[in-house]
Amino acid sequence: MTRVLAICAMLGIWANWAIAQTSQPSRPIILSYGSPDQYWVATVEKDQTSKARFKTLVRSQTLPAGDWRDLGVIYGHATALAQTQGDLAVLLDDGTWKRLGTGGLSTGAALPGTGGILAWGSVGQTLYAVRAVEGGMESLATQPSPTTQAIQAAPSTQASVGPSITTRPTTKPARLTLLKLDRGQWVGAADLPMDMGVGLMAVTGFGSKPVLAAPGPNGAVRTFVWNDSKWDPMGDARVGGRVGAFGLLSAGRGLALWVDQDGQIKLFLKREGEDWAAAEGFATAGGPNAKRSLAAAGEEFRMALLEDGKLREQRYDLSGKPRGTLTEMPTPQTFQPDPLLRALEVIVLLGIIVVVMVTFYRRRAAAGEKEE
Repeated sequence: MTRVLAICAMLGIWANWAIAQTSQPSRPIILSYGSPDQYWVATVEKDQTSKARFKTLVRSQTLPAGDWRDLGVIYGHATALAQTQGDLAVLLDDGTWKRLGTGGLSTGAALPGTGGILAWGSVGQTLYAVRAVEGGMESLATQPSPTTQAIQAAPSTQASVGPSITTRPTTKPARLTLLKLDRGQWVGAADLPMDMGVGLMAVTGFGSKPVLAAPGPNGAVRTFVWNDSKWDPMGDARVGGRVGAFGLLSAGRGLALWVDQDGQIKLFLKREGEDWAAAEGFATAGGPNAKRSLAAAGEEFRMALLEDGKLREQRYDLSGKPRGTLTEMPTPQTFQPDPLLRALEVIVLLGIIVVVMVTFYRRRAAAGEKEE
């Protein structure tokens, strides 16, 4: 019995160590993310004020054909993009994240757990993440407490730290857990299957249900959907060769999986009731030195490329066939107030100044008359 207990303790220690030693976040220099009505592209470059620092430049476009807008700079190296309630959720390589929207930039609530954040994505407008949590779901509060229900994660121009997750003391081994941002607080959504491994993963939505992807044996990518309180297999995509960076996309009524193998992107599609299959007619755009990111935006796939210092884009339909040719992205517009609105503001301000001055001199004159 003593030996059994010792072995169990060692296994627990090993499990915690293995999860803590998960793959470090990938460090892409171009990222993209799309929704039915918005599309974002972010590029990472060195911060000239410090050789050890990076900054992420973000632009967005309202779909289907709005102008590109410059959303500004986030200081830090972005590693993944998603959305929460229509705002962009930018995960940084230090495990923190930023929320960027029309209301400005804010710091998101800290994620519970240890080690790297293995998956970052959205199901509809709800943000999800995967991380190792000691004790898994059992150690997390599954619902926000009454004091945190009133706290909203509304963006502001000032950085703010969101409420932390409620945990119970535990000495249980760490377990990979799917987390969900609910009313500004991270809560537990589901424990991951025990055999899923500890490498980088991907998460997206199939309808309103979370779908996970993780590398499997023999060059396959395994997928699962959270269905009626359990993980149901959705089949394996046989990508062949070494699996590098990959991601899941919610595309129309189906799912898409992209895999980056030595700079070349492959696309696999899955429709309801069918197996994963390679997209016919899909081809990687750009030259051999281009850096790429693929997203589903509106009713199409869009590949963003950073090549020779220029941002380019190739579009595809939802079957993976190219639409048009590789084109250069237009320069984003910076926010400029309406000239008429600006003129009205100036007129109102001048009127207020005149009223104040007239009132001041009238009161001064009245005070002089009383003294006389």
